[in-house]
Order: sequence, then C-alpha cells, then structure tokens
Amino acid sequence: MVRTIYIIRHAERIDNVDSQWRKKTKNAFSYDNSPLSTRGHQQCTELNRWFKDIHVDHVFASPFDRTLDTATRMIGDRNIPIKPEGGFLEALYLCESPPGVRPLEVLKETYPLIDTSYKPVVNPWKGGFKPEGVGDDACTPRVRKALNNILDNYDGDIAIVSHGAPTGALLEIMLGRWTYVGQATVSTIQSPSPGEFEAISISNADHLSDKRNLRPW
Repeated sequence: MVRTIYIIRHAERIDNVDSQWRKKTKNAFSYDNSPLSTRGHQQCTELNRWFKDIHVDHVFASPFDRTLDTATRMIGDRNIPIKPEGGFLEALYLCESPPGVRPLEVLKETYPLIDTSYKPVVNPWKGGFKPEGVGDDACTPRVRKALNNILDNYDGDIAIVSHGAPTGALLEIMLGRWTYVGQATVSTIQSPSPGEFEAISISNADHLSDKRNLRPW
C-alpha cells in the first residue's frame, strides 16, 4: 500500500526577528529552544488551512517548543496526538549541552495533544542524546534511526514536524539528496513500498500568503 510522508519545517522562530526575545519571555526558554514569532503564528494558521483536508494516521514532532507549537496549531481541533521524538530535534551542534528541551509535564500542560505514552527512539527525558559532530549533516544517523523505527512500527500516512537540518537529513535519507527547505513549508514524499520513496513536492509554500524570507538554510 502506498503511504505518504509529510515533512513540515517549523514556522518562523522569534529569535529570527527579535534579539531581546528572552527578556520578553522572562527567560522561560533556553537559547536553543526559541518559540514562534507572531509571523510564525500566522504561518501556522495557514498551515492549519492546508492540513484540514489532509489525512494522517500519526504526527511526530521534535520536542522543542517551536515544533510542538507548529504541530499543535497545524492540527487545530482535529485532536490528533503528537508523538514527541528527540530523533527529529535540531542538529545538536546548534543546541545547548544538553539541549534545552523543557520537562515533559510542562510541555503536556502547554500542548495538550502530546502523547505521553509514546516511547521516543531518542528520549530527551531519559537517556538523552549521544554526541554528534559539528555540521548540519551530523544529525543524519540520529534522524535515520528515528525514521526507520517509525516506518517499521507505525502504519499509514505520517507527518513529521522538525527543523532545517533534520529536514535536510530526512530528504537525503529518503531521496538521496540533501535539501534545505523554508520555514513553514511542506515536503510530500510517497512510499509505494518499504524502502522506496518518491518526491511529490519539496519545500512547498503555496499555502503561505507571505513567502518572503523563509530562511531556507
């Protein structure tokens, strides 16, 4: 059976546009875990309009706030559980050590759709992350491990909400070519059989009213 994989890069992050953001959020977030900007919220509204007619069986998201918020706003009132997967977290060389993922109970209060019964392949709250090298592609083995486990154990169509580097890794793993995509864009991959992948669209921004400066890197 053909299955579809939707890869969504999180919407615009507040530190892209406001260097004083930590003061304004009263230091509630670590430097690597910046939340969404006002424009990011608007992008999520437009993602929600796109997503309302898309069938998915499972939604996975990096456990940073900007990805969980993007997934939550994209899902809207459809009540689809979000499985928080550390395998899709930002490239670790861009993060604090350890990465500033907030406690699971805090995230559950903030994003009620989080599925706390899900057992992540890479668990930020238990076991943590193994060391990675410097560079965006250093996250590829971690991303591959998470993707393979999900495809082997979860049937049907899936959506993955992640970051720039892990999205590039996902596209390289499935399509053989690393590709940087814009914020709040959607890449659609079909898998006609296990291990086979075909690109339907990459970094699609048709749903966005403002396509300026989506930072495709």
